Amino acid sequence: MYHDANYARLYVADSEGTLAGGILVANRWRRDAASPLNRLLRTVRGFFFGRGVAVAGLSIAGILLVSCQSGFDNVGKGKDGALNKVKAPPSTEVQESLGTNGAEITLLVERGPNGYLEGRSRDVRDGASLAVGELGADQVKVRVVPVSADGGQVQTEIAAAKSRNSIMLMSYGSAAITKAAVSVPAKERPLLVNLAAPVAGDGVINFAVDELESAVQGAKVAIIGGKASFVLLTQSDYPSDFEARVRAGIEKLGGRVTGSVRYEGSGVGVVDAVRGAKAAISAADVVLIAGNTPATVTAVMALKSAGAKPDVALIGTSSWHQQTYSSPAAKGALLLSFARDNFALIRDRYNRRFNYTPSDASAYGYDAVALAAGLVRAEGAQVVTLQKLTRQHGFTGTTGLFNINKNGVTERKLVPFAVGSGRINPLE
Repeated sequence: MYHDANYARLYVADSEGTLAGGILVANRWRRDAASPLNRLLRTVRGFFFGRGVAVAGLSIAGILLVSCQSGFDNVGKGKDGALNKVKAPPSTEVQESLGTNGAEITLLVERGPNGYLEGRSRDVRDGASLAVGELGADQVKVRVVPVSADGGQVQTEIAAAKSRNSIMLMSYGSAAITKAAVSVPAKERPLLVNLAAPVAGDGVINFAVDELESAVQGAKVAIIGGKASFVLLTQSDYPSDFEARVRAGIEKLGGRVTGSVRYEGSGVGVVDAVRGAKAAISAADVVLIAGNTPATVTAVMALKSAGAKPDVALIGTSSWHQQTYSSPAAKGALLLSFARDNFALIRDRYNRRFNYTPSDASAYGYDAVALAAGLVRAEGAQVVTLQKLTRQHGFTGTTGLFNINKNGVTERKLVPFAVGSGRINPLE
């Protein structure tokens, strides 16, 4: 066995010192039928996905998530057990309180254009709500604070949170919202748990899977499998250096990027944008699509008309919108994300309460609240700090095993999934 220091990945050598055949996931070798994805994966020699995070199975909030069969199992059901119709979240013109007692967590979420929390902002709110009900035990509550996408209200709301003695900030929204939150000096605000794209700053925990890492590690699978040329399709509101960083990662691994396209996350003009890169797409071995809205579906569907090869490898990222999972055109796409074993433990209860399937953002909202609840339960109501959440043995949550390091980076083991049948399916 040897260790690749650049990517903190493990490779397993056989008795002759060569890399063993197949793909090792959860200690089992994957050998499948001859789809383009699995032909690619079978050429990977003993690749073990994810960071080597040392964890000892310590469950967040001090209890096993499997035991969370609270009274919320029937929330969202009528007397006959049938699902109630989903109610829209409260208007973003008011601030909502999830729970009534305990230490306050302030959740900053992006205000939707139609006066309600929408998309992943709603998912985060709903995940937090479920966690308060199941794990809060009247020890934590969440104040939901909608803010505009330009981040203009953020500093004012953080000052208000500090005056209310909030023990922790959670934030999900645009880059402007995150930037505004981080710009407040750490000593003037509670610890910030950022659920959006990672950002550098003092007193910040970047909690979500880094989409950049998800993209580069997906590319690594393709390169090990003999694929060399890549075209990148990136949502238009992503950071300006996103493609350059993905390109650098691919080139470091021995691949090359032959084309790059930006497309609108709103879905406007996506087909034309993709077709505009026809020359590059038609010659590419791999198309890597980064995005977090339903526009990823349109981008995937446009590849055929843009001349993509029949056997082109399609790679997604951890942030793909769930609607993409139901697209026949995306079937077989590879993406790397956190392990889903524990995620399944809350899925049914979440479905019953909110009448829709939870997303990654829902899980991040749940786990962030659970972390605070566990700390309050163990040590009493006090300000949450990075030092208190830096454990030698890490945590187990709905997002799998993770460890928060001293720099505020949440380290997670990334595992491979294939898109199909409305979900992502583990390759084991």
